[in-house]
Amino acid sequence: MAMACDGPMRQQYWRTCFLTTGARSSIGTAIAPADSLSAFAPNDGAAWLRLVTQWEQISGPVLDALFRPFPPLRPMQQLIRRLGVADSLRFARMAVQSVRRFGEETFRGEGGRMLLAGNAMHADVPPDGAGSAIYGWLLSMLAQTHGFPVPVGGAGHLTDALVNRLRAAGGTVRTDAQVDRVRVVDGRATGVRLRSGETLSAARAVLADISAPALYGDWSARSTCRRGWSRICASSSGIIQR
Repeated sequence: MAMACDGPMRQQYWRTCFLTTGARSSIGTAIAPADSLSAFAPNDGAAWLRLVTQWEQISGPVLDALFRPFPPLRPMQQLIRRLGVADSLRFARMAVQSVRRFGEETFRGEGGRMLLAGNAMHADVPPDGAGSAIYGWLLSMLAQTHGFPVPVGGAGHLTDALVNRLRAAGGTVRTDAQVDRVRVVDGRATGVRLRSGETLSAARAVLADISAPALYGDWSARSTCRRGWSRICASSSGIIQR
């Protein structure tokens, strides 16, 4: 499926690519993808337009639900009012099924199925995984409406942009500084100790972009696991969940 990108770079970093050129409303930009999908199977273009029409109807409460504390009761009520009970049940069924099943039920050809599955896998969920359909649908509809923002010059420039923003705020980036342990005092993370023996203090918090078993096992003393909490700790025999 062809994509077209807007002209000048925005903020010297971003260029937005759409599935087609023309007006930026969902229905307006859906015509070319629908035509493209119809090449795979005659009725798949109409199926795509039905998805986009539904998105136009419920995108407000869906996006509102994503940015509210769980459970998002008010957006759920709005969603049911807009869809009605029967369509709400069908939507709930779609949300919990795999993107492979959803694609097979929605499209006859491979084009639409691959489009949904490819977007779902951007969320790191397998195409046969339960709940992957909602990710494929959501990301496809967001791309249909807003396009695919891509960093100009390649993915490495995304990292460059984040680093530049951090440095502009007074932050520093250190590499080749492997953390050995998070220092915890009175139940509060106060800093980290590096493999080199150097310690770094934290003024407010320690942010860790690693797995929970590594954080609560390899990086933390077992004594920091509080009694009575559902927790994950590491042991010599593997991961123990308590």
